[in-house]
Amino acid sequence: MSRHDPHGSLLCIHSVVVDQTFRRRGLATQLLKRYVEVILDLQPHVKRIMLISKANLVGFYVNCGFSVTRLSPVVHGQDPWLELSLDCEKARLPPLIQVGYIAESYILWQY
Repeated sequence: MSRHDPHGSLLCIHSVVVDQTFRRRGLATQLLKRYVEVILDLQPHVKRIMLISKANLVGFYVNCGFSVTRLSPVVHGQDPWLELSLDCEKARLPPLIQVGYIAESYILWQY
């Protein structure tokens, strides 16, 4: 992440911030989910979105589609950072819908 490549396959999010007076209203969730949708639709060369987070915000990012990948090697402050990612290629796949069905099993005996 030492240089910017506008055509790179990895997109790194530095931070998601909402002014304190507007927090706890779902704005950050809406903003991040919409941002990811736009990237998926308009930036087909992006294969993965990554970020680092403190433990208290991991649930927020997981709710937005990210997965924890590992403890980040980044050291800044006392608390450890966790690395999260979103697989864009997987996210671009159409949703799998399972239709209910009734299955019967038969045991065939041969004498």
